[in-house]
Amino acid sequence: MKDPIGAATIAGIIGTIIMDFLSYILIALGIPMTSPWNIAADVFLSWSQVNSPIGIFLGIVGTMALGIGTTILLVIIMKITGKDFAILKGIIAANAVGFASMGFFMPLLNIAPQIQSQPLTNLFALIILTIFGVITSFILKKYGRFIKN
Repeated sequence: MKDPIGAATIAGIIGTIIMDFLSYILIALGIPMTSPWNIAADVFLSWSQVNSPIGIFLGIVGTMALGIGTTILLVIIMKITGKDFAILKGIIAANAVGFASMGFFMPLLNIAPQIQSQPLTNLFALIILTIFGVITSFILKKYGRFIKN
């Protein structure tokens, strides 16, 4: 892939699909946590509407947009610093965006305020964002021809 935005879009969508799927599995296993698509839907809708069909759709689109945006940040980092330690860079970028979102923007904008009292949501978000960072950085390192070695 020679186009950095195209590569970030593809890697971000793949990473987000896996991230949402892992979250779905944890919720299906009975782990009490708030899904990323519910949190993303709360940006656009009231909390009572996030589990509606339109809420789920908007939530999934919202997580995709944040995943793509995070991957674009990773592309910028990798274009500046190269492919060395790509996995580490992916983990750092994904978790930095996660911490900024969950620790600053969500409380500031009153998005899903209940997750501040849900330690499992926050713990699994950290783990899943780490996996997201590994996946997206691996894809960019392997297929991103625009990144210097």
